[in-house]
Amino acid sequence: MACNMAGRCLEHGWGCQPAPAEAARYYHRAAELGLDWSQYNLANLLATGRGVAEDQAAAYRLYRQAAERRHAKSMNLVGRHLEEGRGVAQDIVQAHDWYRRSAEAGDFRGQFSHASILLAQGQWPAARHWLLSALHAGHLKFLDTALSALRATGLAEIEDIVAAYAARRDRLASERQK
Repeated sequence: MACNMAGRCLEHGWGCQPAPAEAARYYHRAAELGLDWSQYNLANLLATGRGVAEDQAAAYRLYRQAAERRHAKSMNLVGRHLEEGRGVAQDIVQAHDWYRRSAEAGDFRGQFSHASILLAQGQWPAARHWLLSALHAGHLKFLDTALSALRATGLAEIEDIVAAYAARRDRLASERQK
């Protein structure tokens, strides 16, 4: 855990200058020891090419390792890689299963991803449940993105949820300005 936290400090410049390449070395050390958070953090660097060469296949493998250890955020990103075919063969059925697992494990992004699939399938009651769960747990940046995606659907069935997302987003933005 100490290697992971040293990596976080180096990645984000907490108490030091940001050094994502050095952060990757710390994450790698902890990931090799099986720490799910380090697998996730290193995968994020690999997926975005921050401090290391971008490598979607390696990112997918690390997210998958962490997901298999029940790391909820990684479960969602395994789903995303499978849905988009990033570093792995596209598999929509498996992607949806990983989104469901992430949602059930409590990740708000996983809840939103799972709800999006349910919306596309016309499963309104289940989609509403997961959208409301994501609404209550998501932070301001997430709400901005989610709100745009929900508005783009144009679905009348979720207009009240779109309004709830907008209201929570406005409350959080107002609190941040205080």
